[in-house]
Amino acid sequence: MAGGADAGAQGGLRADSGVEGETGVCRLDTMSVSVTSVPRPASHLLLEITNQSGVTCRLIGSPVVRFNDGRAAVPQDENTRPQTVVTLPPGESGYAGLTTSAANAPAADGRKATGLTVSLAGEDSRRAVDLPGDSVEIGDGAAVGYWQSDASDALLW
Repeated sequence: MAGGADAGAQGGLRADSGVEGETGVCRLDTMSVSVTSVPRPASHLLLEITNQSGVTCRLIGSPVVRFNDGRAAVPQDENTRPQTVVTLPPGESGYAGLTTSAANAPAADGRKATGLTVSLAGEDSRRAVDLPGDSVEIGDGAAVGYWQSDASDALLW
């Protein structure tokens, strides 16, 4: 999803079937959210969201991420689309990779962010999250991946 586009339509990943008894969509107010740095790949962060509710829910599409450097939402990387929607039982986590710059476009313009906000597909609410360290340099090509059920899958791109 390119900068600031609505997160509700996730290209074929249905947000809610409307069928009674089916697993509902995850809500940000029932989740904990964190961001950690990873040694590899370079210029990547790992976004982790954990279901704190007492019921299983589904993570739809990708998170909507905005660094606090005043720019639009980080574009979604369509190449990270999973085969299925991520389902989170209570206490389980989902993951999304976040690149801070393209591999061939290091953060040379001096943009720095100390935090970010995260929203879920179809929600207006946002959660502020601190970044690891004092700040992170943001360059051209920053992108966020779709939710994955495994941290290593979230970092494959």
